[in-house]
Amino acid sequence: ELESRLAEAMPKASAAGKTAIKELRAHISEIAVEKPLLGHDFTALRRASLSRLSAEHGDDLSSAQIDELMETFIAARSNVSQHLYDDVVPALRALREAGVCIGAVTDGNTDISRAGGELSELFDFALTAADAGSSKSAVLPFLQAAYASGHHPSNIVHVGDSISKDLCGALRCGFRALLLGRVGHSHSAEEEALLPSADEQVWRRVSGFLDLVRN
Repeated sequence: ELESRLAEAMPKASAAGKTAIKELRAHISEIAVEKPLLGHDFTALRRASLSRLSAEHGDDLSSAQIDELMETFIAARSNVSQHLYDDVVPALRALREAGVCIGAVTDGNTDISRAGGELSELFDFALTAADAGSSKSAVLPFLQAAYASGHHPSNIVHVGDSISKDLCGALRCGFRALLLGRVGHSHSAEEEALLPSADEQVWRRVSGFLDLVRN
């Protein structure tokens, strides 16, 4: 649906095929440099890049048309159920049944409330970098997550797969943390160098979501 909407709204740019996609990505990077205050807001960056691309190719989209395209994009981006590992939903369901408050914090623009099916019902709240005004590993997203949950940071466990963004960001805010490392996934040497000293009372590694239930 997204491709068809793009072709309909931006026929001239779409005719350029892969070249237009490369240009769109380049514009996102350019605008992030030109407007650093938007660097954390993927929705604003993509909206601005679509506007620039449409003008360059002569499609000249209106703000309303760009908003419609962004709505289609976010809806497609939020349909994440089919991309999850098999253990995710059962683990979240078990935590939910145990009375655990569950939230999502993302640097992207996925709206978990629009994921559909059971998944969207398993979360109490969701925050994007745009909501928080900053991306991870800054403390703002984590502080807002604590506020949304109604719990003190020391009573929150953050789960993520990035050492710099998730683990270090969460610990900096006073959370405890679980570093998720799937089989076959490894961190770069630069990321590994950021690992804090081992302290199982504060953080540890897990290999899957079912480990959250066991721990």
